Amino acid sequence: MKDFYDLNSVIIRELIHRFNDENKDVVKTANKAFGALSKYVPAEVLVDDIEYMRNLIASMVSDARRRKGGVGDGEFLLPGFNIPKGEYFASVDAFLAQNTHNEYFIF
Repeated sequence: MKDFYDLNSVIIRELIHRFNDENKDVVKTANKAFGALSKYVPAEVLVDDIEYMRNLIASMVSDARRRKGGVGDGEFLLPGFNIPKGEYFASVDAFLAQNTHNEYFIF
């Protein structure tokens, strides 16, 4: 399994970019794929990519706001984090639950 740990940042980048896709199936699939990643890669390894994830999300939100003509500091709901109840972003919940360093997870 450790063979792909060096590719985590590439996998994470591709999945996070799909959290803002217009196709709901793509968003759900990215959710499931992130769940698989967080299941098979120990939290101690994934925690190294937290700052990278924060930066990706911030950049994606900024770009989406710019494309919409700017919404200022108003609320922006990223589809990947707003999956309907019952399909909530369980993969992130699982990742946070298994991590002992929750202070790193303030987005």
